[in-house]
Amino acid sequence: MKVLIAYQINSSTDNPFVEILYNYFVRSGIEVVASVKEFWEASVSKYDIIHFHWPEEVVGWNVSDTSVLSRLRTRIGSYKEARVKLVYTRHNAIPHYGNTIITEAYKIIEEYSDVVVHMANYSLCEFQQKYPNSRNVIIPHHLYEGRGEDNVSQLVAREKLNLPANSFIILCSGKFRKWEEVRMVLKSFFQFKDKRKLLLAPRLLPGFSPNSNHSNKFKRRVSKLGYRALTSLLRKLHVIAGNNEHIVAEALFYLQLSASDVLLIQRKQILNSGNLPLAFLFRKPVVGPDAGNVGEILRITGNPVFDPMKTGTIVDALNKIKDECFDLGQHNFEYAKKYWGISIVGQEYIELYCTLRRNCKP
Repeated sequence: MKVLIAYQINSSTDNPFVEILYNYFVRSGIEVVASVKEFWEASVSKYDIIHFHWPEEVVGWNVSDTSVLSRLRTRIGSYKEARVKLVYTRHNAIPHYGNTIITEAYKIIEEYSDVVVHMANYSLCEFQQKYPNSRNVIIPHHLYEGRGEDNVSQLVAREKLNLPANSFIILCSGKFRKWEEVRMVLKSFFQFKDKRKLLLAPRLLPGFSPNSNHSNKFKRRVSKLGYRALTSLLRKLHVIAGNNEHIVAEALFYLQLSASDVLLIQRKQILNSGNLPLAFLFRKPVVGPDAGNVGEILRITGNPVFDPMKTGTIVDALNKIKDECFDLGQHNFEYAKKYWGISIVGQEYIELYCTLRRNCKP
């Protein structure tokens, strides 16, 4: 069985989801290639399975050429005629920064895929309402195993990061995509009454950068000055913030996660979050919005959820973590190891591939 993952693995990404899955397939003896070029140029009969993850990978994250849509339809149609099976893992309901071309690419891949993989029941139910005749399965988000979970203790991590040993550290690790998210998190943090509180948000500030390369000299200077002023002010308010376009080095991110007391997922709308299984792997409790697969999983595992429209519910969730959920991090770890290990999730994908190919041998 030959599998093509329509994704280009590289060191610049901040999400190793596909890389970890790919490596598991290799260890399991699956003949697998991860390449966007192969998707477009290989013989259509070369592979048995084509696996899509993010449609942006296939058409380009900043695509502006509308002709790519007709080429995508034609290419997928050729694979279908050659009886190649198409699998799509639904990471996002809609593109985060997509234009009309990328939005249409999502629709094409959704409609043509033989099976759509969802990470929880919420996504599956939502998708079936849109495509009632679609074939769907649930395979959870795997753990990022082998990526730092055996890191240093919380105390040592705080020493390395020069953070107070006795702080109650709330980590928002993902990129803040909208000012609404910034306002929501800061408002709830300032309302949260704890003298030890500290917010660690390395990708908080959109629009301001210490290394701005804007072509306009005035805007470049405003960006740099604004960044210095805002980060300085926020530090006085117990908020350690950075530019939202800066990708945090993997080792540094794991230190920040080790140093934290709780991970706060700062989205108002969300389907999935890779930060959730990461927090579970690091034995951390999680606070997140009661939305999408994230809300479903948090409720199932007993982690506090909040209403994104009500700031007070975030404060309530943080208080619950601080006052009641002493063993929640360990519970999260045990749950994740039981259901989300790469050997478990990876095998589910292999079994899906074999089911699609019928009587094939992995």
